[in-house]
Amino acid sequence: MLESKEGKVHITAKGQAFLSSLSAPRPLALNTILYGPPGTGKTYRTFRRCVDICDGELDYSDDEVLARYRKLLEAGRIELVTFHQSYGYEEFVEGLRPDPESGEQLRLSATDGIVKRIAEAARGKGEPYVLVIDEINRANISK
Repeated sequence: MLESKEGKVHITAKGQAFLSSLSAPRPLALNTILYGPPGTGKTYRTFRRCVDICDGELDYSDDEVLARYRKLLEAGRIELVTFHQSYGYEEFVEGLRPDPESGEQLRLSATDGIVKRIAEAARGKGEPYVLVIDEINRANISK
């Protein structure tokens, strides 16, 4: 990245490209983990983070954030799931469920979980979708 010519040090083209990449704006890191004791604003920060991901970081007031969060939730661009001990792959990605329309005979049909639903909704759209996992620490990881 540096080369010496005639007793002087020069930055090579590769070095210039590297230095300019350091000053270029970095993309917004999307995966976020919020932690802390109750009452420290994690829920509000989650709402704001979801709105920031969907709309960009705008100077919304607290009331505007809440209103926009609700609209995005209603539009299906934000999904929220709360993990618990018995939450598993079947609910999260895809699982077999009894088909209520199969009559007297038991028939199972594949049912999409929340990850597949939001992925299908986002496919082909030019706008971001957000999946919020609440209480991830309570999940049974082996499931």
